[in-house]
Amino acid sequence: MADLKGNSSSWEANPGLDPETVWSYQAGIETGILKYLWLKISAFDHEIRDEIAVVPSTTSPGKSTHVNIGESRRQGFEAEIKTVPFYSFVFSAAASIIRAKDLETDEEIKGVPTSTVDLGLSYDDGKSFRGSLNGHSVMWNEESYYEGRYNSMIFDLHLIKSIIRHGDVNVEVFATGHNIFNGSQYWTTPFINARRWFEAGLRYRF
Repeated sequence: MADLKGNSSSWEANPGLDPETVWSYQAGIETGILKYLWLKISAFDHEIRDEIAVVPSTTSPGKSTHVNIGESRRQGFEAEIKTVPFYSFVFSAAASIIRAKDLETDEEIKGVPTSTVDLGLSYDDGKSFRGSLNGHSVMWNEESYYEGRYNSMIFDLHLIKSIIRHGDVNVEVFATGHNIFNGSQYWTTPFINARRWFEAGLRYRF
């Protein structure tokens, strides 16, 4: 509601904003017939009317606001793969390619990801220890003056050890490293991602 009624030093509200209307189509294939690999490939087409976008305010210099910009289309492909467990390890990967176009001007829409990549490596000994290493990156087509950085993949490491397991009771210790390689992945400088940080603790489930 802040976008409709709340103003700030950098934001101008737009109480006349209309909701978006979306027609979405998707088709794909999914197979597990490969001996060691699960595979999924799909294509999508999203047609958006009254699309909401952030633009510079025309009445308050230095501020931004939300407006309805007309009709647009998002088209693209998605692919996912996942291996069967191999010595308790499972590898997974996913990627997408997106094209966003203004249907009224036929121009590319800024501020929309052009591609995403996800990587994962997980381990589960089936007894008391499991872990995962996950990476994620997004390529944006944002204007250069936003000074975004997209070239790094952000990796998180999760480790979990069960120390007490009795019936429904399970006590685990865990440790997580966020952005373990200190990568930078953000679309604009006011929203810089967090640097490397860690957390650890004890979980009790019953």
